[in-house]
Amino acid sequence: MSVSSQSLLREFVASRSEPAFRELVTDHMPLVYSTALRRTNHASGIAQEVAQDVFTRLARKADSLPKDVCLPAWLYCQTCRLAANAMRGEDRRLKRESIATELMTHSETHPESELVAELDEAMMKLPETSREVLILQFFGWPGHPPSVSSPS
Repeated sequence: MSVSSQSLLREFVASRSEPAFRELVTDHMPLVYSTALRRTNHASGIAQEVAQDVFTRLARKADSLPKDVCLPAWLYCQTCRLAANAMRGEDRRLKRESIATELMTHSETHPESELVAELDEAMMKLPETSREVLILQFFGWPGHPPSVSSPS
C-alpha cells in the first residue's frame, strides 16, 4: 500500500475523516469496480452494488485491519468474495423467477390449475406456522433447496 493510502487509512481510523475515506475510495475505485465488473460477467448494476459493499465493509472494518495491510490486495479479495456472493444470489433469483414463470404458465394452460388454486386457498387458511413449514418443505428458501423434488 502506498504511503498516502496508509496515512489516509490511519487518518480515517483515528478520526473517521470523511475526506480521507473519500480519497481512499477515489484512489481504489478503479481496481474495485473493474474487478467487480469482471467477476459479475459485466453486469454493471451488480458490479456497482459490489463496489459499494466493498467500501462499506472497509469503513466498518478499517480499525481492525492490520497496520501493514496491503489495502489494494485486501480490497481485491473482498471484491472477489462479494462478487461471488452476488452472482450466487443472482443465480438463485433467476431460478426462482424461472420456476414462478413456469408455474404461472403451467397453471394457465393445464386443467389442474383449478386444483392448484384450491390448494393455494387451503394453504392461506392454515395457521401461519403450519403454512411456513409447508412452504419451506416444498419450495425451499434462499440458499436451501426444497426437501422434495418438484414434478417435471
